[in-house]
Amino acid sequence: MRTPALLIVGGESDPNTQRIVDQAHLHELDYVFWNSDNDICRQIAWDFSTPTLDLGDLSLAPKAVFLRYNVFDSDPFQNRSCFVTIQSY
Repeated sequence: MRTPALLIVGGESDPNTQRIVDQAHLHELDYVFWNSDNDICRQIAWDFSTPTLDLGDLSLAPKAVFLRYNVFDSDPFQNRSCFVTIQSY
């Protein structure tokens, strides 16, 4: 299990989310970017009894989350499911 300082969840097509990713990279912050534009973003699992979030083949327990609903360029149902799951976490 990895414990990044920040989990960034949003669409790569969203300039606001991309700005957060760019800044995290520039500040050498340990982060994971979960791109809601990709079909793989549906692969989210969370066991309510643990602080671990499974994203595809990654198991994470992030210290903080930046979450943004992508209104720009992606499947709205996919974005909604990704957003609601991470928001619940």
